[in-house]
Amino acid sequence: MPPSVARPAMLALLRSDTLAAHELTERIAVGTRFLEDPAAYHRYVRATYGFYAALEPSLAAAPGIEGALPDLDARRKLHLLDRDLRALGDDGAAIGSLPRCGALPELDAPERAFGCAYVVEGATLGGRYILDRVRRAGAAPERAQAFFGGYGAATGTMWRRFAGALEAFATRHDPDAIVRGARETFAALGAWLVWCNAL
Repeated sequence: MPPSVARPAMLALLRSDTLAAHELTERIAVGTRFLEDPAAYHRYVRATYGFYAALEPSLAAAPGIEGALPDLDARRKLHLLDRDLRALGDDGAAIGSLPRCGALPELDAPERAFGCAYVVEGATLGGRYILDRVRRAGAAPERAQAFFGGYGAATGTMWRRFAGALEAFATRHDPDAIVRGARETFAALGAWLVWCNAL
């Protein structure tokens, strides 16, 4: 794009260009009935654990992501999923035997990694809405809601820090590659949830 042409903010571009992928993944997730049924909630947390157990190390090892994404270690969610599963009755052996997602998005470039992080951090921000629905439906005990609680009171602050880092990153990197990373992450998550729900 020529320098004289204004480029939309990266966050707005991601929202518009991944809308269809986001909505499809959301429909797949809601279709598991985890928002209304305790057994389905347990299965959903197990499936999510299997996705994050594979994704988090891959994202942390992506070239160029460390230093570009603030609070990278603090953004890990696997320990929250572990806490929820234990609260739901799974022990360490059961958690360790859960299947891990083998079809992850390709995070061989920092742009794709940032796109992936957009999906993960967006899910964390949206977790507050999901948590409200889970609580109203009685789908899970309070001690098993850590993952959807995200960063607690710091969730909004962590999202703003991410959004600022994303915009700064996008001024120096290919925005289309960032969008591809986000789309591929949505697709990988959706496919994984479909596979887990079929078990």
